[in-house]
Amino acid sequence: MLRFVVPAVSGAIVATPAVLVPYLINMRAEDAAQSLRAGDREPENLVALPPVVALVIEGNYNWSKQKPFCETLCLRLLFNSTVARVIAVDPARGNATSAFWIERRESCPERANFNFGVRWKTDFPFVRGDTPEDRVRARIAGGECLLEGDGRPEEAAMTISYRTVQEGINILARPWALQPGPPSVKRLEIFDASGTAIYRRTEVTTFLLTVPLQIATRAGLLTAVTYAGWARSNRILGEIGPQGRDVLPRVLGVAVRKPEIGSARSSLP
Repeated sequence: MLRFVVPAVSGAIVATPAVLVPYLINMRAEDAAQSLRAGDREPENLVALPPVVALVIEGNYNWSKQKPFCETLCLRLLFNSTVARVIAVDPARGNATSAFWIERRESCPERANFNFGVRWKTDFPFVRGDTPEDRVRARIAGGECLLEGDGRPEEAAMTISYRTVQEGINILARPWALQPGPPSVKRLEIFDASGTAIYRRTEVTTFLLTVPLQIATRAGLLTAVTYAGWARSNRILGEIGPQGRDVLPRVLGVAVRKPEIGSARSSLP
């Protein structure tokens, strides 16, 4: 009997830390992630937009012009005629601003300062020649000119903000640390004119240890081993996607749909 009992007990003694340690660490990480999302606010009804909106979008910057550009959300709001004016702000460049609006003219000025760098899932499947960018360019060619000028965030009665709250730690830099460091945190918020948050969603990416504890190695296609350390998996809570694209259709509705092919009928005064 001892021949069977002793190995079983020994195995249990060895296995218990391998299970208990990562389990407890993961529990703490998930508790921390939930606390970061404790202040989130997601009303059931769509958010109504005023005529002037400020967009404080991280990474919204045109290096060649040294100013923010009218990115995907800005273009959708304007070419769907749901706002009259957008104030684009880049918080990483001293809150540099640019104002954008649409005017109908016989011919449009030089190429507009816009960018469709982030593609939205709601636009798939992409049809060649009929992407959101194709539609916007066609509208501009038809005389709906996207104009740019000076603007101040104080003009806006609403602010939509997307930013990184916490960069997080790259696990490649700490492969053998049981505690990988703080998670990556991004946040999408909408504020009214008084600065009150009427919408907030926080995306938290945590790196959880496998249970039981395991060692993982990974190699590149043409290289030697590039990672060796404790095996982990990513977990994303409150996913919002790049610049909030995965949730904005549910928050703003038809205001951020794919721009129409022809001129949109304005619902603004």
